[in-house]
Amino acid sequence: MHLSTLLPSLALAAPALCKRAIVINNCDFPVWLTSTNSHASFPPKLIPSNGTWSEEQKFDGRTGQAIAITRKDQYSANPTLTFGYTFRKEVPDYYYDIGTTYGFDFENRTVTLRGEDHLPVPDITWNGAPKAQDTKRYIGLTDLVLTLCDD
Repeated sequence: MHLSTLLPSLALAAPALCKRAIVINNCDFPVWLTSTNSHASFPPKLIPSNGTWSEEQKFDGRTGQAIAITRKDQYSANPTLTFGYTFRKEVPDYYYDIGTTYGFDFENRTVTLRGEDHLPVPDITWNGAPKAQDTKRYIGLTDLVLTLCDD
């Protein structure tokens, strides 16, 4: 194969491999979000009502990725919703879940974590209250989408 035919093929394949972690805020209030892993903690971002945030999925072979979401600033003990995932490139597969610390700020609102619509990715849905830990696994590549106030 010639380099002139290989490069365009790689360019077309690259977007399919760059899956994203996405948070959709359908709530009528803004939320603060911080993405962190064992290598780095990124500055908090304010996601407005009806706003969306995303980042390229990160591979951390030690702890996985945690996306912490709160209604107030992230530097105090406020109720925090955590969207966590671990991605293994060599399989490829994901382990993912949602959890809470210091309470739950989305009472009477639905929170859903799912994959891309056209894929059979098991979803996690909390209808107004947190559930027991429920880690899911998906074999394949997918965006992971957390929707707040998915009512």
